[in-house]
Amino acid sequence: MDVPALPSKVPGYDLYIDGFQALRRPKILQDANISHVVSVLDWKFANNWAALRGFQHLHIPLDDVYDSNILSFFPRSNAFIHEGLKHSRSSKPASNDANDSGVNPLPGGVLVHW
Repeated sequence: MDVPALPSKVPGYDLYIDGFQALRRPKILQDANISHVVSVLDWKFANNWAALRGFQHLHIPLDDVYDSNILSFFPRSNAFIHEGLKHSRSSKPASNDANDSGVNPLPGGVLVHW
C-alpha cells in the first residue's frame, strides 16, 4: 500500500512545492500545518471549493507559457507566503499556568502548486 507523501519541502522553511494533485490530500496538508495555498495556474476555482476549505488562498492566474509575466505577481505572492510562514495555528493547551495563553503556536506552512 502506498503511503501518501508530503509535497516537496524547501529546506529550512515550511514551504512546499507540488502540482495541482496536492489539493486532493487536504488531511496531509493540514497535518503539515499548511495554512496558506498559492495556486499558480489559469483555472476557475469555485467559491468555497472543498479542497481549499480551511486554507488561506492566493490565486495567480497564469498559463505555463514563455510570455507569462510571473514577475508582476512576486510582490503579492511573496507577501502572502511571508504571512503564511509566520501564521500560527493553535494546538492543545501548553500548561495550566494562569499566565499562559493556553495554546502552543505552531509555525504555519505554505503550499505553492501549479
